[in-house]
Order: sequence, then C-alpha cells, then structure tokens
Amino acid sequence: MKNYFLIVLALLLLTSCKQPGKTDIDEVKYLDNYNYLFEDIDMSKSLADASGQTYPWSGVDSLNVSLMDQAVKDIEQYRKGNFSIKFLDEKGIPVDAHVELKHVKHEFKFGLKMIDSQDEDSLFERSASSIMKIFNAANICNYHSTWWKSKDKPYGNWDNYNKKLEWCEKLELDPRFHIIQYIHMGKPVWWKEIDTEEELWDFYEKRAADVAKHYSEGFFEYDVMNEMIHWPIWFEKYDGAKHNMDNYFVFNWMKNPENGAKVVEQARKHFPSQKLVVLETGVWNDYPNNKVSQDIYTYYKRLVELNAPFDVIGYQGRYNPEAGNQLKEGNNEIGPRMFYMESIKYGFELFSGLGKEISITEFAPPSRTRKNKIGSLEELGVDRRELALWVANFHILAFSKPYLNQITWWPYLNEDSGVISEDGSLSETGQVLDVLINEKWHTHINKVTKNGYIDFRGFYGEYLITAEGYAEQILHLFSNDSTAQTVTLKKL
Repeated sequence: MKNYFLIVLALLLLTSCKQPGKTDIDEVKYLDNYNYLFEDIDMSKSLADASGQTYPWSGVDSLNVSLMDQAVKDIEQYRKGNFSIKFLDEKGIPVDAHVELKHVKHEFKFGLKMIDSQDEDSLFERSASSIMKIFNAANICNYHSTWWKSKDKPYGNWDNYNKKLEWCEKLELDPRFHIIQYIHMGKPVWWKEIDTEEELWDFYEKRAADVAKHYSEGFFEYDVMNEMIHWPIWFEKYDGAKHNMDNYFVFNWMKNPENGAKVVEQARKHFPSQKLVVLETGVWNDYPNNKVSQDIYTYYKRLVELNAPFDVIGYQGRYNPEAGNQLKEGNNEIGPRMFYMESIKYGFELFSGLGKEISITEFAPPSRTRKNKIGSLEELGVDRRELALWVANFHILAFSKPYLNQITWWPYLNEDSGVISEDGSLSETGQVLDVLINEKWHTHINKVTKNGYIDFRGFYGEYLITAEGYAEQILHLFSNDSTAQTVTLKKL
C-alpha cells in the first residue's frame, strides 16, 4: 500500500511539473507582456471596462483581449526556435569561453516604402538612425510611366531605382520590387492606341523581360500585379476623363482571374525561382457585408484553382478612415468594430485559408495623411498615443501569425500615426515599435560555453557573435534552418 501511494504521488508531481517551453508559452498573457508600452499608460483599466470608453483606446478591449492573449502565445511558439550552437576554433577544437549572441535583425520583415521626394536625400539622412532602429526592409516602386516612350522599345528609368537601392544598402534594408505589371499609374499617351489584347500581351511580355534583364535577383519578393479589382473603378472615376481613353478593356481585362493567371505565368517565365506576389487593396475586417474583401478573396481563390504560379498573397492593409469617421465607432456600412483587433484577425485568417504565404505590402494605419489632412485629429476620436497603441496591437497580432512574412509601411511619415517625424526622430508610434522590436522581440545571450556548446531559445533572424579574442561574425538562425549549428571562431 505504501508503494502504491508513492507511485500516485510521483504521478501527481509529474503531471504538475512544467514541460519545458510548452507550459511557459501557455502561461504568457497580453497584459503581462505588453502593458505600459508608454510608461504612464496602464492599459489594464481600459481592458477591464466593459463600456470600452476608458482611456486609452487601442483596438483592444474587454471583448477581444483573449485573442491578444493567444497572439502572445503564438509569438512565443512561431517566432522563436530552440537552438544548440557548437563553437569550434580553426583547428576544430571546442571553444570554452564567454560568448555573446545579440539578435540584430529579424527574419520577419518590417519594411517601409522608399519615398519619392525632392527632399529625399536630406530626409533619409536625418532619418537614417531612426529607420535602422525599426526597419529591416524597403519597398522600391517602379511603375509604367511616361518614361516608357514606346510600346515597341521598352525604356526603363532605372537611375532613380538604382539610387534607392543604394539607400537600401546604406541603411541595411532588404529590398522588394514593386511592381512588374501595373497600368494604373502614369500611363504614356500611346496606351489609348491599344485596341487588341494581342498588343497588350506583347507589351506585358516586353515589360517583364525588361525588369528581369535589370533586376532578376537581389529582391526578397517581386510584386507581379496590383489592384486587379480596383482598376476598372479608378479608370471610370479618374483615368478615362483624364486621358480621354475609350479602350476600357485595357483596364478591365485583368479583373478576369483567367487573365490574371496568365500574367503570373508570363512573369514566372522570366522569374523562374523568385518569390512572386499578387496584391490588392481593400478594408480588412470581419463583417461579411464587406463586398470588396469578399470579391478579392474570390479572385485569389480562383487564381489558386487555376494553378497560377505565384507564391504570396499580398494585401495592402490600408486602414485609413474617411473624414469624420471616429475609430471607436467604426463604419456605418461595414460595422461598429471595424478597427478592433478581432476585425483585423478575420482578414488574416480568411486569406490564410488559401494556403499561401501572406504579405502586408502597403500598411496604412488610421491617421490623417502627411499631405492630405482630413480635418482634425479630434475627428478620429483618438489622440496620437492611442493611435500608436493601435499600431502596436496590429503588429503584435500580425507578428503572431506564422503565415505572415512582413508588414511594409506605405506612409511611414503619416501625420498622426507615422513611425518617423519630419525631423527624423521616432514619433510616438515609432517609440512603441522600438519597444516591441528591440526589447520585447529581442534576444540577447551572454553565456559561457560548455564543451563548446550554448543552448538557448530565441527569435529567428541574424545574430552577432562576439567572443573575446575572436573576430565578430553573423550567424543566421531562420525558421527553416537547422536548430543545431556549428560555428568556427576565427582568432583576431
């Protein structure tokens, strides 16, 4: 009988003991990890208030804090790995020494759009240190414009593009290409002369070949086509009147997913192994009466059914509110909780069901824009720090989704919720992102090796290795890499 009770006691102890990693993940909570992003703002008060009116508003309240608890767990599960690193000297002998591993670059892409501005050089100069704190990637735009002088003789204005690539190198930003095929922006006058699909396909072939000739490598993604659903809308509203065009099919034909699939197939011939993205714009929320979102989903679904050879679903993630719409009250047509995190979550999960990686390629948080201010900030019903907290929560939620690979900002100089201020310093939004990226989502290991080994759990990305008497080097620990790696340290 005594032995029986000992066995039962042992089983109880075993079941109550923490399993390495798993229990730790189960116990993490949103407020335990992300309260006081501003030192003087206690978000727990607003989360405990069922009315949702307590300051601050952040897109998270008592109704959806549980999904943020899950997001925190998912970050721990999906954005980190358990690593075992063996350090050897140049003779292959294990090194027992004090070693520092500092996480210096995320695998996940935090990107910005390289702006077009007469003030570009000075802007980037004064913003360089702030950019490097937050961003590790950049979107560089190259549209069909008036520089494409002839439909028979492609001419790419690559000088400006090369200049932006130089900035990427200087600021240590991984570039992405935008865009191979996009006829909405700056059409040359000869577009109105196109009257057959054969001519259109011929031009698209030339464009894809020209991009591949100059930039077939060096980018982590290539946008293939953009705003297929919205082209006809914008053509009717703006471009037909502006350009006096009657060849409507030029703008309407890619709305047919069969034609879109052919565009992707055409691009794939010139970019056989590169990661190709198809993207659209729309408001992303959990209300089924959002017809635009449903139309885009149907389009992507059809591309998948047609086996169109693209790799990534891109959507722009534009949450700019219309003038007069208070964020706390949502949108009359779409729903009162349009800007809350469960709404954002629905958009992510809806499209993840198509089985593709997802990129948020043109993120625009709720804000007045830098150039086109819509009334006053008070009209949005929030202040700058509340907008910053909304952006933080959006990033927490997005970062928790293993199928999402990036958030690339479009107007990172937004008036109210942009990352960087005009003087180059971090705004309120930039400050909370700095806390997330460089504190909350940061791994810094200081250990003495044992038989040459260091074991640790850390965020995926690049690590700077420092060991006394040895040269510094970068170690890549990405999600698809082996968790057990050997590093050869070289003597100074």
